[in-house]
Amino acid sequence: MTDQARRGLAEISTPQLYRRNAFRITGLPTDADRRTVRQRQQKINTMLEVGADVELGNGLPVDPTEVKRAFDLILGDPRRRLVDELFWLWGEDVSACGCPSSLHQAHDLAVRSHSAALDELPTLDPTSDEAEARNRWEQARLHWTDVLRRVPLWDHLRHRISELDDRQLDESMIDLLRDEAPAVLIKPMIQTLLAPEPAPTWLAAQARDWPGPKTMLVDLLEEAAAPLYETADDTIRDAASDLRSGAEPNKLADSTYRTLRPIFERLHRAVPHRRHRRTAELRDRMAVLLNNCAQQLIENLGPTEALTKAARWLGMARQYSVDTENTALISNNLNGLRETVTALEEIKRNVEYLVRTGQVAQARRMLTAIRYQAGDSVEGREIDRIIESSGMNTTVSPFAAVAGCVVALLVVGLVIWLGYLGVRMLFFSDEEPVRPPASGVAVDPVTGATQEAAAQDGPQLGEVFQPDPTDNTPIGSCIQSFESYDPEQQQAAIVDCDEPHWGQVIGYPTLFASDSDWPGDAMVSQVAETECTRILDGFVAADAYRYLAVRPTEQLWSEREDQPRYATCVAARVDDEAVTTTLY
Repeated sequence: MTDQARRGLAEISTPQLYRRNAFRITGLPTDADRRTVRQRQQKINTMLEVGADVELGNGLPVDPTEVKRAFDLILGDPRRRLVDELFWLWGEDVSACGCPSSLHQAHDLAVRSHSAALDELPTLDPTSDEAEARNRWEQARLHWTDVLRRVPLWDHLRHRISELDDRQLDESMIDLLRDEAPAVLIKPMIQTLLAPEPAPTWLAAQARDWPGPKTMLVDLLEEAAAPLYETADDTIRDAASDLRSGAEPNKLADSTYRTLRPIFERLHRAVPHRRHRRTAELRDRMAVLLNNCAQQLIENLGPTEALTKAARWLGMARQYSVDTENTALISNNLNGLRETVTALEEIKRNVEYLVRTGQVAQARRMLTAIRYQAGDSVEGREIDRIIESSGMNTTVSPFAAVAGCVVALLVVGLVIWLGYLGVRMLFFSDEEPVRPPASGVAVDPVTGATQEAAAQDGPQLGEVFQPDPTDNTPIGSCIQSFESYDPEQQQAAIVDCDEPHWGQVIGYPTLFASDSDWPGDAMVSQVAETECTRILDGFVAADAYRYLAVRPTEQLWSEREDQPRYATCVAARVDDEAVTTTLY
């Protein structure tokens, strides 16, 4: 009985929700009877046929095809018509339906405010704050939330079912519209967030606040993101296979990165990795792929020649990595590469010095010893290049290696061997599972770098509201006690998250553009509360926690000109009890 209505709901659930509404296009009232509809259809069609100017009163260009579609919809299946009635103006006249006049006023206010917000959306600059636009979306959300909670709303639709007098319409239509209306309202925002064109950064937080179950929003977001997930998944799998088959690693990493970067940006807007496990898994697989491309570059070219390109891809891998263990391993790989190249350069300088000063035999013994210790490794092959370039081709024997080892260590120093050990690169599978972040480790949301949340020998003073949020204690840091948390001094006592602690830093969200004028204390408070709530809602244990938001005052706003306009969000249990677990 409701299939046609369900298809209609799916059809209108786009940013064109109101622009393509049949009643808006035709200019007809939503309670127009069939006779009135046919009369207006005949009049409009005649005018269009003779080429007369047609004004439908909706402010939209007249498209004959759209006009025909609209009239056919209204005169067609009444289940489809009722869908468009719900999402257009009802007018002030309540004499026929007997509704409270306040219901029609509230409903039409919701439609007008949401329609205006959607019509304006394509013109917004995604890089600016657009406080007025955010306010319009907030007003639309509040109006629709209010209307959908009113019992007379559904009584009005029951009256319309009675007036349309069609046996295809029954109470199941009311149930369907009640269940699906929140999804219809949210889907235009989801489609905008996942579109190739950049969307305002605040739209995702706005979508999460609209009426409807949170699980519904998560399902809708991931359903809409499914094509992007599949594209990214296939691209990473194919690239990993190509790498194993011998593809040139730098070109492979570059082409994969160029293909997936815009996709990851779109996923970040709508389904960020901190809220959606599938996004986190994809980011980790991308990190592993880039790490492995860097490793293969080093294998192919040697550490010195591969340094610039391999370091680039390891840095990218670290940015994409979500899993803290993988992030730490990738960081070790990057540091190990740099240390090894430094050590190899030191070896080369020492060889050149020994040769230049006539100590060729000593140089030969040193290289022989180091080559023997390196074995069959990328470092060993790099030593071979140094031997070849120095003109001292030598055969490595265990006896010569042992005899020269003391000389090597005296000449080159222990740092060479530390550098050598540091290059043990992780070459893990492209199917590495995602693990939850380790306790006590903070993960930078931008770089992906891991840092210990606090020293192991007691609390340390950490910054929580510096002009630049990157100077603050890392996200994930744990705060010892409420008493030690002093927003006025912009500091807190930071402890290891395995120790009893009162709170945890969960984010430093940007509130406004750095060059924004002071929007007023109420607006700053509202945006800070929205952002901190959005972050906290992403944690499984969110119901047991509350947030505390530190936001800029007007004085700080003035003092920190051209600095990030952000808030510090701290989560603590609602009962303020100390815990020894971490939200991450």
